[in-house]
Parts: sequence; structure tokens; C-alpha cells
Amino acid sequence: MDTIEPGSYIDHFKISKVLHSGAMGQIYKATNMLLDQTVSIKMPFGDILNHPILYYHFQNEERIGRLLDHHRIVAFLDKKRPAQYLILEYIRGKDLRSVVPINRKISLEKALEITCQIAEGITYLHDHGVVHLDIKPENIMVTPDLQIKIIDFGLARILGAADLLTEDFMEPQGTPFYIAPEQLLGCRDDLRSDIYSLGMVFYELLTGKLPFERSTRLAKVKKRLKTDPIPPRYHDPAIAPQIQEIILKSLGKNPAHRYQSAAALMEDLIHYDKIELSRRSWSRRKQSLWHIRFHKAPHPHEKGELKKDHALPPQILGAIIDHSSSDQVVEMVKRQAIMRGCGITLLTVIDEDRDSEITRYQTAVEGERFRLRIDGYIELLRNYNLDPLVRIKRGVAAAEIVRLAKKIKAELIILGTPRKKGLKKLFGGSTIDKIIKKAPCNVVVAESPTAAAPLLADISDITSDQIFDIDLFLLDNWVYHLNWLSDLTYSLLRDPKQHLDLDEHHCMLGRWIDQLAHKDQWASVLAGITEPHKKLHDVSRYMAETARSGNVEEMKRIYFEQALPLSIRIRQGLQKTSTTLREQMAYKKAGLLPFMDAGNIASAEKMAPSGPTQEKMKRIRNYFWRYPDGSPESCLLTLDPEIGSENEDDSAPTKG
Repeated sequence: MDTIEPGSYIDHFKISKVLHSGAMGQIYKATNMLLDQTVSIKMPFGDILNHPILYYHFQNEERIGRLLDHHRIVAFLDKKRPAQYLILEYIRGKDLRSVVPINRKISLEKALEITCQIAEGITYLHDHGVVHLDIKPENIMVTPDLQIKIIDFGLARILGAADLLTEDFMEPQGTPFYIAPEQLLGCRDDLRSDIYSLGMVFYELLTGKLPFERSTRLAKVKKRLKTDPIPPRYHDPAIAPQIQEIILKSLGKNPAHRYQSAAALMEDLIHYDKIELSRRSWSRRKQSLWHIRFHKAPHPHEKGELKKDHALPPQILGAIIDHSSSDQVVEMVKRQAIMRGCGITLLTVIDEDRDSEITRYQTAVEGERFRLRIDGYIELLRNYNLDPLVRIKRGVAAAEIVRLAKKIKAELIILGTPRKKGLKKLFGGSTIDKIIKKAPCNVVVAESPTAAAPLLADISDITSDQIFDIDLFLLDNWVYHLNWLSDLTYSLLRDPKQHLDLDEHHCMLGRWIDQLAHKDQWASVLAGITEPHKKLHDVSRYMAETARSGNVEEMKRIYFEQALPLSIRIRQGLQKTSTTLREQMAYKKAGLLPFMDAGNIASAEKMAPSGPTQEKMKRIRNYFWRYPDGSPESCLLTLDPEIGSENEDDSAPTKG
């Protein structure tokens, strides 16, 4: 993709300059126009189908970034839909490679300070089950006051979760100069790999050299499986034997011979004068060629192997093959995942015969569009507390779908309907039949999405299936109004004079309310939502009017002080609607619980019989109450923690 020029906009972010341009993508310095906050924007290149590993790195970094919060780790701020970029903390400073170029060295005091800080960050990662797997100078940011932050989690691994880089790519991942021996053999589940890489960084800071040949050729890199590192004192006899002992222990070929934790390494760095010395502590000699040729190094995992991954939770496999039917697939995947309590894997398959230059160009163009489409799906599903994995395979669609379904032990496969024309395409002919015949689980072909709003008449005639539809409809509208309010605000920041349809009668929820408002039996059901819904749209029109007048700061104030609290009132109204509906229908005895009613859920569960219906309703309710700290406000904290309480006066805005 082309570089974005300074002064340009990405959504509500104004680009200042390019911070870095690499093989995976570009990083920009930008300003958040809503919060007046300086951030970094990381944007990968778009050719996802020809180079899927780029997308895997990006997806990985986002998933892991959301889990981390430490002053030695770059802060993940957000990811905006549907654009494909990450919003990260802006760090004033340079990477360690720029501060200490190749063949340069620094004092022991500074090297110890930097290494201890890196070890502190790694300790936090390991305590949270994350192994970085790409510790190197380029991934260490240094501020002017010598504070460090670890960046770039594209290769990182969450222990206990699926590792797509291992499962879908055979070659070792990482920078050859710094990766541990076990990484060369394809192992990505050992926390001690980061200890090795940190030892390499410490070695280079003190000597300006690496303990092995600086080569990117895999054959030469793999020689270190049999080769001992050159002692640091070979390059600089002034290096203390205690420091050499720490470095060589960090660089053990066998993980069992290294420090077993970054905390233990940091402790020795702080008190290095108390280190017990060994024969190697004093060595200043290289390993002999005779030893290298005939010495058989121990297998990196013959001792001290760490616990293996846990199995994935039950998965629903959604095959995103034909773009014309992908919306239906994702909608059904969402519903089934909520009902079944399953994880989600989205798969696309690329024809294995697509090798021509024309085809590669077409795939690149399709890849850019596909990436944006997939990104929108991911963000949609995450709004429901569903965290999908995206996988890209090359081969025959039917074979790859069945193969992956078996590997992840899928509970259900969801396919799109075939094209009406061009039946020889991916889902043409007997492809669906082949999948059904060989699949290890049930297969469903997604139909067209149902009507946006449930068509309801007499309350007494509502069936249990319609109850599920109503709950999902209410949940959809909570998500819709959160996203709609954000999109509205960002649009006004970009172009205050644009025309926007803000009529409450034109949105999905408004039309549903109008449909039922004239029916007396629905009055009490809708009482909790009609007023806050109307007020939210009133506030949105006032925001637009204020922005058109040129008073952008006032528009922001209205957004934080009035619009966001009203969004919470919308949620409360939806909860009340769900609860009131079930109270009037007397469905609790049948196990149909008000999925959003947190206060009465315990007593309702005691009187309701157990069974699939109750479990489904509980899952849906849990997805609505999805906030990380249990409070409804927490879903809004990415914007501003000071949004007011739920009980504050939220009357319609007054001018002036």
C-alpha cells in the first residue's frame, strides 16, 4: 500500500508523519481528534491472500495486545472498524538498534539498566502466559530518559490458546540472529525462549558483536544447535567473569540449562557480584572446529519441557468462501456461537492452481477487499464477546474445510449458499455434498438473514423461538447504537457539514417501536426504552447542529456528558424490555429467563428447570453482560473514563 501523506485522515485520526516502514506494514504518528491524544497507528500491507502470514502477524498482535497492561509493554489502545489498523501508545524515543547500532557497545551500567527493564517486561508477559518470541533490539523502544518498552507482538504466543503460526506455517518464525535453538526446530511454547533472546541482546550491548555468525541462512543459523557461543570476554577481556556467567547461562542450548524465569535473571543482574563462578566464567577461547564437527548437542527439549497447550474450546467453523454469501454465514455463526457457547474459526480457501501473474494480481486486489470484509466481521463478532480466529488455506475448498474441521474438532460447519451462476466455482457442483459426506460434524448451509425486527402481534401468541429472536434483536440493537454513536461522532469530526439521517423513526429499533406502539398490550413492555431512545436521537441531532456551527469542542462535550450516559440508559431500557416481556408471558417456569436481568437471575434459575432452553438463555444473557469489570460503563472507557453516572440527569439538551 502507498504511504499516507502527513495531514491526511484515517477515520478521526490526523496523520503527522511516518514513524517506520517495514516489510509487514507502516507505523504512523497521528492525533486522535476526539480526545486530542497523540497515538501510533500500525497499518499492515493489504495483500492478505497472496501473503497470509502478514495478516496472521497482525491478527496475533491485536489479540495479544488486548491482554496486556504494563509500563514496560507498549499499550494497545484500540482497533477501529472496519478499517484495518491498530491504535497503539505513542512512544517518544527510538528503538534500541538506533540507539546502539551494529558493532557499537555501551557501558556495563547502561547495559544492565536496559536489560533489567526488558527482563521486567518479560516477567510480566510470562506471568500472563505470553511468550514474545521476537526479543531483539528493533523491538525495544528507548525513551530519552532511558526507559524501555517492548513492542511488536506479531510472533508472540499465548500459551493455552491456538497458535496459528505453528499450525499453518512450517518454517521457523523470528529473526534468525536472536531466536532460541528450540524455535529453529519449530517449538513456540517455551517461555525460556525469551530468556535466550534477551541473553543475545545483553551480549550485543556489551560487546557490539553476536556470539554466532550474523547470517540469515537457515543452514548456518542451525549450526548453533551444536555450537557453543563465543565467550563475551573473547571480544572484551574487561567484562567481569560474573557477567559472562550470566550471559552464557542465558544462552544455554537446552532450555533446562538456562535461567528458568526472567525474574531469576533480573535478580542475578542486580546482584551480579554475588554470582557463583564456574570454569566458563573466565574463558576467552572460541570452540574448536573439531568439537563443532563431532560434538552432538543435546536436543533442546530433552530436559525441562514445559506444559503443553490446552485444547481449543468447541468450535464453530464458518467457511467464508463465496463473498456473496459471507454475510449470511457470519450471521449464522454468531447466533450458533451464542446459543452453543462455542468458539469461532473463520476459514477462507484459496484455489491451489492460482499461479499465473494475472491471477496473483487478481488475488491481491481481492485480498485488499477481503481483508476489510473480514475485519468488519471480526469487529462485529467481538461486539458480542465472541473472539474469532481467522485462517487462510490454499488447496481444494472441500478438502481443506473437512481437514480443518477434524483438526479443531468442530462442533458445526456453516457454509454459504452456492452461486446461481458459475457453478464450477469453489462451491460449485458437488462441493457441498463432499463436505457433508466427509465432515466429522453437522453441516449447515446458511440462509438469507431473517427480517431485521421480529414481526410480532399478540403477546400471548409469541413462541419460544420468537423469544430467542427478540433477545438477539435487543442485543443487536445495543451493539448497533454503541457503534452508531461512535461513527456519528467521528463523521462530525471529519466533516461537520455532511447530511446525516438522525431520525429515531428510521433506525431499526425505532421502526420496531413504531410497529408495536399502537398496541396497548405492548405499552408496558416498551416503556423502558421509548424515552431514552428518543432522547439519544435528539442529542445526536443537537451534536450535528453544534458541529455545523463550528463549535467542535462543544460537540465533544455533549458527546461525553449527554450522549454516552444516554447510551447506558438505552441498555437499561433493553434490559427492562426483556424482563417485562417475560413477566407478562409467564415464561420463567418454562426455563425462559430474562437474559439481561442480572438482579433476578439467581432466583429465576432456582425455580426454572434445567435443560437446553435455560442454558441457551443464560448464554445470551451472559453475552449482553460482557463488560470486563462487571460495570456497564466499562464498555465505553476506551473513549473517556469520565462519562457520568447512570443516574445523572440526562434530559434533552438545552442550548447555551
